[in-house]
Amino acid sequence: MIKLTTTYTKELLIKFSNYIVKAQLAFLCAMAVCTLIVYLITILGIVFNTISTTTIICAITITICNLLWLFLRLGLPRIFAKKSKNLGTVTTYTFYEDNFTYESI
Repeated sequence: MIKLTTTYTKELLIKFSNYIVKAQLAFLCAMAVCTLIVYLITILGIVFNTISTTTIICAITITICNLLWLFLRLGLPRIFAKKSKNLGTVTTYTFYEDNFTYESI
């Protein structure tokens, strides 16, 4: 049996948020490639004077999606870390061979 105790602080919640962002590295790479492709198509459309409304809408949409994702994953946790319900909560985790339990005070 292993017993661990942790107290949730603002810094710990922000570190957890940063961990979640780093864990989604494959998603970030895929979004970067897709964004690059859409921007290149838009630039080529402008250069060759064949740009369509759909291309412009796609470029605007992917920009908004990327900014929204960044705000939700990086900005929002920092804004609400002070107001979190579990801030200051002491949690005890007990790990057994086949399961674990936790208790929050």
